[in-house]
Amino acid sequence: MLLLGLLVWLPACTRTPQDNIELVLCVGVDCLRPDHMGLFGYDRDTTPKLSAARHAMWWCLASSQSNQAPAGHAGLLAGRCIPATAEPPLLGPYSLPALLRSRGFTTIAIPANQEMDRLLAQEGVFDRLLAAGTDAPLACNQIVDRALAQLEMREPGQKLFLWLHFSDCRPPFMGRDFRGLMEAQDTTPLPFLYDVDSYQAAAAAIWRQAKGPESFVQSIAWYDAAVYACDQSLGRLRDLLAQTGLANRSVTILYGANGLSLGEHDSYYSCQGLYQETLQVPITVIGPVESRHITGPASLADVVPTVAKLLSLPYDSRRAMGQNLTAPQPDRLIFSCSEQGWAARQGDDKLICLSCRENTYAFFNLAFDPAEQVNLLQRPDRLDTQCFARLRDAGHRACSKAGCRECGKSP
Repeated sequence: MLLLGLLVWLPACTRTPQDNIELVLCVGVDCLRPDHMGLFGYDRDTTPKLSAARHAMWWCLASSQSNQAPAGHAGLLAGRCIPATAEPPLLGPYSLPALLRSRGFTTIAIPANQEMDRLLAQEGVFDRLLAAGTDAPLACNQIVDRALAQLEMREPGQKLFLWLHFSDCRPPFMGRDFRGLMEAQDTTPLPFLYDVDSYQAAAAAIWRQAKGPESFVQSIAWYDAAVYACDQSLGRLRDLLAQTGLANRSVTILYGANGLSLGEHDSYYSCQGLYQETLQVPITVIGPVESRHITGPASLADVVPTVAKLLSLPYDSRRAMGQNLTAPQPDRLIFSCSEQGWAARQGDDKLICLSCRENTYAFFNLAFDPAEQVNLLQRPDRLDTQCFARLRDAGHRACSKAGCRECGKSP
């Protein structure tokens, strides 16, 4: 009898917290800039719910593989760079939903707009696709309502992977009833939301007229309100997990699919270009982890190998474009692409290929020029020609591997 008791007890002792994970919650946000999040030091507390979970969180700045939100989401799920012009299927057997499904997870996607409806419908890696199905995108609170309904239908012990899509930070913002959302949740409006209606009018004026700085300063608060609304909706979901005891058996990933120009390079509410404002995004991982601010170079492609390592999923790292976030390599190449060109960064050096067809470039050093205002190709006295050539060749190889025919012809 004693021996039988030991045989039952030993496997339970050797189980790790990762073995008990029953929910992987992945929330992707369009146009989410980390410098407008309180978690990353913004002077407005736009992310109080997220900041409250910092005691069990990894968080870092990362580069999206694309300046366009659909390609950024697809790239994160696939664990590699996917050009905006790529044809389906985009996700494969080593994508995050496919890996989790191989381990018994039921995979569910809840997109916010028809654009992501169409993209995911062609992939077939999700067991259930709860399509937005409306011309107007769903707000983050509506997405969370759908997610809560799926959790309520969950059988005891059933493993779920929920991918949620928030498009609230994607302009225009005036269609969002954030005031109603905050009142429904009985929260105190943020100090900078003096008059929601005035910000709504300011945002509408920007789209009717030139996107100039006069009304732009006011409308920044409307963007911040969108970030805050996403944080509140995520917090509502996390609160339910805590109440049901599922928080200790879950991993929550929040990421930005791409960035957004907010006046930089004379661009307002635009995702064009491959500058830092359109590529730099946040990644947070909440779960059975110790608090850690990861400061090394990172990419959205790192999420798949990181989750695979965290949950002990079968994953061939040789197929990966990304790396485990907890073991960053300072000299790694970070690659992103757009419809016209690509960006390659190594350390503080960043090369943008403005056109794969024309082979035109802009070269920056982010250490002394973080705003990317000085193209070193126009300053021969400060140009490191070897570094330029190395990034040019590596960038063209990566872009060609991602499917660009023009880069296959480039030097």
